[in-house]
Amino acid sequence: MRPTTCRLSPVLATAVASLVVLLSACNGGSSPTEPRANPPVQTRIELPPPCPVPAPLLNQYNPEAPGYLVKFKDGVNTAQAAQTLAQKYGFTPVYIWEALGGFATPDLPRETIAQLRCEPVIDYMEYNGTAVLL
Repeated sequence: MRPTTCRLSPVLATAVASLVVLLSACNGGSSPTEPRANPPVQTRIELPPPCPVPAPLLNQYNPEAPGYLVKFKDGVNTAQAAQTLAQKYGFTPVYIWEALGGFATPDLPRETIAQLRCEPVIDYMEYNGTAVLL
């Protein structure tokens, strides 16, 4: 049985080559077959929130991607609530996702995280992270 061959047009070949270069850059410049070294896990000890039932804080702190993702409870006006919290706690949201009902913050002081977790409009918070394209 003969293997099937595929010919790419010059435009498609250029697009595929560009995609390979971009994906390689996203992987720290290493080749797709070369395993990427995992950075050492650094922990960050957060302060206990000053309320009886705080919003959960999910995942682990990643120094390569400092910051937090904040998810509001259903029915909350995302843009308005994000701006209200930003003014109250003195930060600027990095992104506001209306469709997902949340926003991203820069790295914040531990005291601010503890207080944000007690806000009744917040469903949960999550440490920011990184993704690797395979």
